[in-house]
Amino acid sequence: MDNKSIWAKFIVEKGEGIHHVALGVSNYKEMVDGLQKQGHSLLVRAVFEGEDWCYFDTSPGGIVIELREEYGRKS
Repeated sequence: MDNKSIWAKFIVEKGEGIHHVALGVSNYKEMVDGLQKQGHSLLVRAVFEGEDWCYFDTSPGGIVIELREEYGRKS
């Protein structure tokens, strides 16, 4: 792990522990728009293996939420 990632920053600021909760959603764009409209900070957004994902800071609740698009996945 490098010393510049959001995970490294978390460990420096808070110590080891749960960094985020990941949620797979079928309405990814709607969820992202909704969190942004509510004023939550978008921490990082990317595409990995063809799927969009992002992290939101949900402060003042203090939980980082990862949204990951899940359509097209087979159970």
